[in-house]
Amino acid sequence: MALRFDKWSDLCTLVASINTTYPSLGSALPCYYDDDHMNQVGWLNCTECHPYHDNLSQTSAVKMA
Repeated sequence: MALRFDKWSDLCTLVASINTTYPSLGSALPCYYDDDHMNQVGWLNCTECHPYHDNLSQTSAVKMA
């Protein structure tokens, strides 16, 4: 993604405004900090990292049939 300098300034202002309005977003942690990401199976079962996990398993079953 590329932004012009004036748009970058607008984005920075917007982020500061969002953090002021919703302070809980400023302290939010990404899902990969959770303990369930400490192994591959936990990571593969993460619905944030793999939101279409169920669709993939159904697609794989169809391809194998």
